Amino acid sequence: MKNSKNFMRISVVLASNLKSLRESKGLSVIELAKLLDSTRQAVYHLESGDKWISMPMIERLCSVYKIEQHELFQIDMKVKKTK
Repeated sequence: MKNSKNFMRISVVLASNLKSLRESKGLSVIELAKLLDSTRQAVYHLESGDKWISMPMIERLCSVYKIEQHELFQIDMKVKKTK
């Protein structure tokens, strides 16, 4: 049960950070999907936290946002608004 709760917490933090990052860059879901070579549905799933994220997707997100992988999972992530 403890692992399930930890997974849910990580999932919520990651989903929140992903949405904040996208919005801070002024990107729509569709624009981000194109940059990730993915679909808008995949982006929605990532930002809602209802699907787990693959390592290749983490790498693509970090490349788009120019951040390190561990930063995606920071609880107190500070996002700067840039376009």
